Amino acid sequence: MYSVAEHTRTALFAITDGALPSNSGGGYNLRIVIRRMFDLIDKYGWKIDFKELLLLHANYLKPMFPELLAKCDIASKILMLEKQKHLATKNNANKIISSIIKAEKPIKTDTLIQLYLSNGISPETIKEELAKVGKSVSIPDNFYTLISESEKVKIPVKKTSEQIDLSGINETEVLYWKNFNLFECKAEVKKILQNKVVLNRTVFYPLSGGQAHDEGTIANMKVLDAYKIGKHIIYDLGKKPKFKEGEIVTVKIEPKTRLQITQHHTATHIINGACRYVLGDHVWQTGANKTIEKGRLDITHYSSLKDIDIKKIEKKANEIIEQNLPIYSQLLHRDIAERRYGFSIYQGGVVPGKILRIVSIGDFDIEACAGTHLNLTGEAKTIKIIKVSKIQDGVIRLEFVAGNAAADEITKDFTILQEIAVLLDCKINQIPGRAEELFKKWKLVVKKKRR
Repeated sequence: MYSVAEHTRTALFAITDGALPSNSGGGYNLRIVIRRMFDLIDKYGWKIDFKELLLLHANYLKPMFPELLAKCDIASKILMLEKQKHLATKNNANKIISSIIKAEKPIKTDTLIQLYLSNGISPETIKEELAKVGKSVSIPDNFYTLISESEKVKIPVKKTSEQIDLSGINETEVLYWKNFNLFECKAEVKKILQNKVVLNRTVFYPLSGGQAHDEGTIANMKVLDAYKIGKHIIYDLGKKPKFKEGEIVTVKIEPKTRLQITQHHTATHIINGACRYVLGDHVWQTGANKTIEKGRLDITHYSSLKDIDIKKIEKKANEIIEQNLPIYSQLLHRDIAERRYGFSIYQGGVVPGKILRIVSIGDFDIEACAGTHLNLTGEAKTIKIIKVSKIQDGVIRLEFVAGNAAADEITKDFTILQEIAVLLDCKINQIPGRAEELFKKWKLVVKKKRR
């Protein structure tokens, strides 16, 4: 009983902090805790009202953690969904355990770990089933520690192998923070390493934070790649430049590409805010990508999105665009930013450094972000969600377009509707009725043929 109380409290804290049960990383550790709780409840045949238990925790802890009370409803929903998955897993487990018993081979610890990770079958369940036929299995005392240390639940860390000596060179001054539509500047060449160049200042955005780098030139030489190492920006020109270190060069970027990518980046913030508005504050950004073709946002959510949810998110996003709200950016010391806005500013992950750039759209969305952004939400023109998919348990991916890319997508959809209307010999607004009429006629023909 103490374990169930402790595990529900752990789940409430984790979910309040934005975690969701999943099949990887910390989300899998949370799922392990919840599954162990269900196993204990099943073992002793208890009937527990999770919502009531979560409220008991939240009310008891309210003096120290008042935020828990607001998350009881969502935590209760998540536990009930996990319970349904647990029941489905148990039904499947019976078949697997039966095949293990028939095999009549000793079960090793590695097998127990694999069955737990891949099929959700606890070692206690296996032990109970084996006991029914007079067999036994040895379960390590540190079994759940071995689970948490397994490769499946480890979070991959991105590493860079490139080593460039940039000692004595001041960090690159970024001009795109001040104005996204600044497309040209003069800069001093600080270092040349074969085909790579470091400048003292730039308008050219590097690949960073899921945003694609700009397209453009340095001294009329095309930039093939741009990326950051620490606080320096490295430009790859593909070949050794003719200019020398210390020279002043002209940096130019392609305006249309910059505008489109910036529209997609600002749209990412708008959709993230819209998702929290529609789905709840438990939504957290787990990844994002912004290119000239489209934007992509991965969010935490405990179930797949319904069509009505997607429509609500898109509608709210476009309402924010219609309001033409100002988009502010400011540099703040980390502790000031955290005290003022909380840890939700780290939607795209924790940003290194003592000084953070905070991008805000009123109270709708406030994030620490180093990307390029529009001055007003209205400059995004329109947002259209083109695809929504569940990429893993607890993570939903939204793909979308904004600005000119959205206009092109809408035009493409309209062209398709026009072609369908011609084929069905009706007006566009009559397509649903006409399609239903033809489907009913088709069904009648099929029935007559069967007779």
